[in-house]
Amino acid sequence: MNIHPIFVHFPIAFLTIYAIAELIRSKKVLSLVWWKYTKIVLLLVGLVGAFLSLGTGEFGEKEFAAMRAIIHVHETVAQI
Repeated sequence: MNIHPIFVHFPIAFLTIYAIAELIRSKKVLSLVWWKYTKIVLLLVGLVGAFLSLGTGEFGEKEFAAMRAIIHVHETVAQI
């Protein structure tokens, strides 16, 4: 069973929410004590999840060896 698709979506969601949080520049929000810690947690969970996603992708690559060209494009886009 390929668990790679399960691990892919969470880092994307966490890192997207982190990026949106970085764009919020309201003084009211920036003055909240927990705001900085929330952004740090989003970033760290997204980063760890991205590495897990890459790891599970390596295992999934062996499972779908017949589609080598598609996997190569997918891997390149993931690295970008």
